[in-house]
Amino acid sequence: PVVAAAAGQCLDEDSMNVRVAARVRPLLPKEKATNCCSCVIVHAETRQVVVGTRRAFAFDMVFDVGSTQEEVYEGCVSSLLDGCLQGYNA
Repeated sequence: PVVAAAAGQCLDEDSMNVRVAARVRPLLPKEKATNCCSCVIVHAETRQVVVGTRRAFAFDMVFDVGSTQEEVYEGCVSSLLDGCLQGYNA
């Protein structure tokens, strides 16, 4: 379904749902110093984060340790700001 918006624009229902993103952080220096290893694996193609060997969580967007701030911004924030600047609630 399509929802009517201001100024004759239309927004599809998918653009109005809450989207959830996950970003995996790198190990902290203290964790590295004690020989800790990451137990989190990011599967970008399926948008899943696997914790350990048995727990998988699905998200709308996933970002691994190597993701840049720019990638996170473009994937999560820029469209929200565009909508806000056009007068929509983000």
